[in-house]
Amino acid sequence: MFKKDLVDFCAKEAGVSKKNTEAVIEAFFKAVETTDEVSVRGFGTFKHVTVEAHEARNPRNGEKVQVAEKTVIKFKASK
Repeated sequence: MFKKDLVDFCAKEAGVSKKNTEAVIEAFFKAVETTDEVSVRGFGTFKHVTVEAHEARNPRNGEKVQVAEKTVIKFKASK
């Protein structure tokens, strides 16, 4: 499902305009990007995790490459 499909589906289910629905979805995505943790009860938690620098291999030629430290967003589903 693409973002446009999500907006269409949510707008239809909630009975609101697509413009308002897209604004809410954009605000949610921005919250996930800018805060350390976003929890939605009954759905799951989006959390920023720092992945340390490490060595990896290029799958084409098997050459070792250094991967820099980075921050990624991980999702853990609720139970």
